[in-house]
Amino acid sequence: MPIDVLLIILVGALLHASWNVAVKAGGGDGGDRVMDVILVAAGTVVGGLPFLPFVEVPPAASWPLIAASTVIHSLYFPLIALTYQAGDVTVGYPIMRGGGVLLSAVLAAFLATDLPGLLGWAGILCIGGGILALAFFGRGNVRLLVTGGLTALTVAAYTLVDGLGARSASSAFSYASWLFVVQGTFITLVGLAWKRGAFLLHTRRRAKVMVPAGMISVLSYMPALWAMTKAPIALVAALRETSIVFATLLGVLFLKEKVPHQRYFAIAAIITGAVLVKFS
Repeated sequence: MPIDVLLIILVGALLHASWNVAVKAGGGDGGDRVMDVILVAAGTVVGGLPFLPFVEVPPAASWPLIAASTVIHSLYFPLIALTYQAGDVTVGYPIMRGGGVLLSAVLAAFLATDLPGLLGWAGILCIGGGILALAFFGRGNVRLLVTGGLTALTVAAYTLVDGLGARSASSAFSYASWLFVVQGTFITLVGLAWKRGAFLLHTRRRAKVMVPAGMISVLSYMPALWAMTKAPIALVAALRETSIVFATLLGVLFLKEKVPHQRYFAIAAIITGAVLVKFS
């Protein structure tokens, strides 16, 4: 994997962890968190729109993938909210992303015939194993495991769909720009239809934080989609989940969450996996 692709993925990983911590930091009840993530989705529209004049409209082959990704993300965002309602970000995030990276690797390898080499698989296993170890040494519970596991399924699904979608379009940025506008608009409309009055009130209170978080989400995901056109989807998916290291550090620094010392060995496994992916 070229060093520029590696560094771009790592920057995207940091940005992804940042907006997840912002959602967790919001507090409130489950309904508030769901509205927070809907505002994040609205922010992806704001982040995607400025790119539209500069990219081509995706070809016909891309639109079924954009539609599928929109449906998957409509499940993904509320599941994030429910996961963070159930537990700490330093536990929930590893479960969501750790499970997702392993499923993504398997799906990409066998459905997309996108097979990594031996070092690539070793890196994927180190990253996935390290992430799951982070969750194991945390304060988990059944609800957290269930919601985090379901979120992992959506992560794996949209990673594969969007990886193929980016390859089907004239450029990854074309696919991503239209995807963010379409999916963000759809999810925002669902939020308005769900609880219009409460959602508008919540928007006045939280839009200044959550909409920029959605714009950060755009900046975190676009590089990953571009990387998927340059390297195997499984490798990019695995390396992107080094975001768990950033989420752990941000959770400790800003949310004051407790992290047992054993989990730092898991972080070392993730870093080792990233190095193996780099040289695969």
